Amino acid sequence: MNSKALTEAGVAGLTPNPYGGIIARNKSGGPTGILIDNAMNLVSHLIPPVNASELEEMIAKAVEELAAKGITTAYDMDVDLYTVDIYKAMAEADRLPIKINIFLKTQRDEWLERIPYPFAKGNMIVCGLKYYADGALGSRGAALLDTYEDAPENKGLLLINEDDLYAKAIKGMENGWQIATHAIGDAANRLVLNAYERLRKAKIATNKDILRIEHAQIIHPDDVYRFAENNIIASVQPVHCTSDAAMAAKRLNARALNNSYRWKSMLEAGITIMGGSDFPIESHDPVIGIDAFVNRIAKGSYRAWNAYERISAREAMKCYQPEIDTKARSNNDDFLQNGDKADVVVLNRDICNIEDADIKDVRVIAAYCGGKQIYGGKAD
Repeated sequence: MNSKALTEAGVAGLTPNPYGGIIARNKSGGPTGILIDNAMNLVSHLIPPVNASELEEMIAKAVEELAAKGITTAYDMDVDLYTVDIYKAMAEADRLPIKINIFLKTQRDEWLERIPYPFAKGNMIVCGLKYYADGALGSRGAALLDTYEDAPENKGLLLINEDDLYAKAIKGMENGWQIATHAIGDAANRLVLNAYERLRKAKIATNKDILRIEHAQIIHPDDVYRFAENNIIASVQPVHCTSDAAMAAKRLNARALNNSYRWKSMLEAGITIMGGSDFPIESHDPVIGIDAFVNRIAKGSYRAWNAYERISAREAMKCYQPEIDTKARSNNDDFLQNGDKADVVVLNRDICNIEDADIKDVRVIAAYCGGKQIYGGKAD
């Protein structure tokens, strides 16, 4: 924020840090203009929304680009009700060539304003609620069990406490919503696991109800099996590993670093992994994500980082397949039947039967969603 924005938001030297947020300050104690995590709420309400026609055009271009990368279903997370209206209008006009699963912005119970239950319209389904347990590793907002290696006084920020998350999740599940919670640090992941475990044990969440942890980046060894024991999906972004390796090495001590991006350990523990991108933070291209899953080679490096946690191309492909989406759309049949309209992606090479080093060069030739071609030329 510049000085004018700070004034408009009423942020000054004596403004206290809000819960779960930090106002960065200079040596004199004045705000620098950098707001971390919940401190962003001090100004977010002053930022005008993009107008409807611009937002619709942005979505149209985005789904076209997703289709070109062979993505037939995308999850849009932390969506406000204004944007839901745009999606709904586009779905009604048949302007969504791919399936969009929406998780609503809910940290401050925004969903209670208007949408009490999940609903679907064409290729759009509003199916879940999104919460945040902590911030990001780069800003030292990820909540850690130990202190940051490069900031010994800091353990990060918890943006919600366990009891609040538990209560919010109960309210959401009573209204039929799936629950997803952002957690990057090992302390934040433990907090969310505690809340989710309580939901399962109290039978508030049945085994069919979907509970997700978004990112699940740093997991203490004691907590790995709790994902599987409580049927919790780990929604991970493999390209974070290759993009953030150098930064993570500065932020984390050896224990936390070894417990980061634990994909092989998760699969061996029986955990369902869902692969994604966290776009626009990282590239939306699944091929880049699969390459990161398989090779784990950080930018500027030629060796796999923590190579034991690499997974095979076939395992990586399964992380990007739509079995979880099928459950999201309340379809009890995970398998295609004769006459079904399939989602099919045609690649130029068999990604599961090539050298690992060649995965990054695989490209999409054609894509079909619900039997309708959404990208590419005619393919046999």
